[in-house]
Amino acid sequence: MKQFIRLELKKIRLRTYLSGALLANALIGLLWLAGTTAAQQTDYPITYEALFIAVGQTSRIVFMIFAAVLMVPMFIGEYKSKTITLMFSYPISRRKLFAAKLVIVLGMTFTLLVATNLFFDAVFYVVNEYFYFVNKPLSHEQMVQEVWLVLGQGLAVTFMTLIPLYLGMLRRSSVTLMISAVVMALIINATNDDLILSTVLTVNIFMALAGVACMWRLLYVVEYKDAV
Repeated sequence: MKQFIRLELKKIRLRTYLSGALLANALIGLLWLAGTTAAQQTDYPITYEALFIAVGQTSRIVFMIFAAVLMVPMFIGEYKSKTITLMFSYPISRRKLFAAKLVIVLGMTFTLLVATNLFFDAVFYVVNEYFYFVNKPLSHEQMVQEVWLVLGQGLAVTFMTLIPLYLGMLRRSSVTLMISAVVMALIINATNDDLILSTVLTVNIFMALAGVACMWRLLYVVEYKDAV
């Protein structure tokens, strides 16, 4: 498996995607700055909870779409260009080849999502020490809770990204993959009466399990049927 992962990492333009992740971080930072500035001009109280929710919500939207962008050339693109057919002709397990691609995508998505979320949480804390956006101090319990929430929601969202991949693979369509990723990211991270679906435990579990089911279906089809 490690050899397959190294082979895939050599094929993709890792620097390009990491540059895209940095641009995504810059976008999240600008959105946070705009939101915080606007909130200061109103009577709406700024709390650490609200800031953490906002950055988590934005990060999940950005990196669900980022995962889809990464999936298009690694899966749909290779099927369309027939390079995947050449790889499947090698005397090695097709499932392992496909799984190596999944490990890269899921690993990058989870790592970048969690790192971005925790990075901006830390930035908000440091900035607040100088500009006092939030008057109430951040407790140790809140810090620990936020770390666990970021890890848990990051893991759930990472597996959710497999749902658009499955839909895209049904017709080998990059458009279907991207549209379904954008729609799902916006729906589950939309705010409706102060409720965000991606922060609800049962929704996270259900959607993550649906993503895992899509993954197992894809691995089965790749190994035994050649087409989704």
